[in-house]
Amino acid sequence: MSNWINELYTLPTWKKYSQSGEEGYINHILSNIKPKNKHIVDLGAWDGFHLSNSRYFIENGYTASLVDGDNRGNKEVHQEFITKENICLILSLLNTPATFDLLCIDLDGNDYYILDEILKSYNPSVVVAEFNPIFSPDQSYAIKYNPDHTWQNNDYYGFSFLAGIKLAEKYDYTCIFQNASLNMYFVCNKVLAESLNVNMEDLRDHIPQINYKVEQYHPHSNRPSSDWELIE
Repeated sequence: MSNWINELYTLPTWKKYSQSGEEGYINHILSNIKPKNKHIVDLGAWDGFHLSNSRYFIENGYTASLVDGDNRGNKEVHQEFITKENICLILSLLNTPATFDLLCIDLDGNDYYILDEILKSYNPSVVVAEFNPIFSPDQSYAIKYNPDHTWQNNDYYGFSFLAGIKLAEKYDYTCIFQNASLNMYFVCNKVLAESLNVNMEDLRDHIPQINYKVEQYHPHSNRPSSDWELIE
């Protein structure tokens, strides 16, 4: 069986709703793993259309649990300010299955802690998570948890690439790809090994090295280093 992960680097770029062609990468991943129930959880879904990583799939037969603190009037998106304390209750109220195909998370804030909480109770096959590219590959940081945090249009948000790698490994996921120094793509190790037809112990040998470019997409926040949490 060919290593479909390598093909992510040569895919034609296309998008309908997403910011940087995420739909194409997600579609390729989902097409190469065994489907669960064609359900998506999208946290930070905006109005369900603008810069959406999930809308294309909803239009193609997926069901979804969409959540945002401001749904811009689209009642299809559950309007709730998400914290690590309430996320599992929100997902339960939305009848989210414990196992599902895709989780997208882009909250511009406490993403690390909320994702950590979700993965304690839920088992998505694929996770697409925004990371903060201001950090070099050897730096493992997330913002300090603050349930009242709101993004101030600067670079104080989220978590570094290495912190994301560590979080993925904590729950038996592997990061297989990143795009545009914006999103990390995790796949459940069991699902990944099955898709590649390899043994779990040999899985690492089939994952290409992932590189990204350090980027300053937003103005510097001038926050002290003590406002960042070191992720061990």
